[in-house]
Amino acid sequence: MNAVRSYAVYLMQTVWPVDLSPFYALPTTHPSWQIFLSTALLLSLSWMAWRKWKTQPWWAAAWLWYLVVLVPNIGIVQAGEQAHADRYTYLSTMMLIAGVCYGLARVSNFVAYGGAALSLVLLLASFAQTKYWRDDFALFGRMIEIEPGSPAGHNNLGFELQKAGRLPEAIPHFVAAARSPRVYGEARVNAAMGYLAVGQAAEALPFAESAVQSTPANPKAYLALGRALVGLKRHDDAQRAFSRGLELSPVATLKAQLDMEMGVLHYVAGRDEFALASFRAVLASNPGSAPARKNAGIVLGNLGRTREAIEELEKYLAAQPDDAAVRQAVDSLRASSRIAR
Repeated sequence: MNAVRSYAVYLMQTVWPVDLSPFYALPTTHPSWQIFLSTALLLSLSWMAWRKWKTQPWWAAAWLWYLVVLVPNIGIVQAGEQAHADRYTYLSTMMLIAGVCYGLARVSNFVAYGGAALSLVLLLASFAQTKYWRDDFALFGRMIEIEPGSPAGHNNLGFELQKAGRLPEAIPHFVAAARSPRVYGEARVNAAMGYLAVGQAAEALPFAESAVQSTPANPKAYLALGRALVGLKRHDDAQRAFSRGLELSPVATLKAQLDMEMGVLHYVAGRDEFALASFRAVLASNPGSAPARKNAGIVLGNLGRTREAIEELEKYLAAQPDDAAVRQAVDSLRASSRIAR
């Protein structure tokens, strides 16, 4: 059904390029009248092209080109969450437009001039769309104008606002995307992380729990859930969330974040050996992590492994030479154990 509708939608957007968007969400259902009209339009144009095959073959050639070249982009095999993507129609409409222009020019000069005037109108309509592509804020804002409840629009605009350091403005967009009836990727995780970044763990928790329920194989959801639980002092529950995230074998960067969170939990609970293992796991994934290096050195000092502690802290100071507190701690460790520089 979406394939039939897409043929007609692409054709209409070619004829009148308004309300264009970088993302058109796949509808849960297709109204029967849309399918009926789309089918009728395709059959009518195909019949007209066939009738003109012998006398005016350019019509048939242009229409056949449109039908065939567009096959990969009409959603016969659905890829992703989009219903259609008009950015893929340039090649398919090129011959169609050429055939129409050639056919109109052969009818009469008057019709040809009318076609030229129409082309100018379409050119202006297309140019009007360019203002929505000047930057990401305009683009994703336009998505929300066209579809106010667009989870993709809200999530992407929130992400751009967050990158620009405007997190308080980003959070409502993450929340709008997370509350959409359609499950959209990282929206719930982003809403939870946004609230956590401003210290609102209680507000973050429902979104993190929803993220785990909707995407149970997503380790980022467990990272968000664990952090929210830590913020609410529910350390045992947080540890279970981080452990589950680690079981999902995430990419190295995310694994380092989960291991860091586990290390801090172990450290707070007085489990220094476990904390050290977690911090060293972070360094295995990300050797340049200064916080993990510092934490490993502190835990080694707590365990009485002074020489190793000094080595880790000096590596940390090589990257963070202005940390006076750590430099003083290293001097104290050396003095207490009489280890020379």
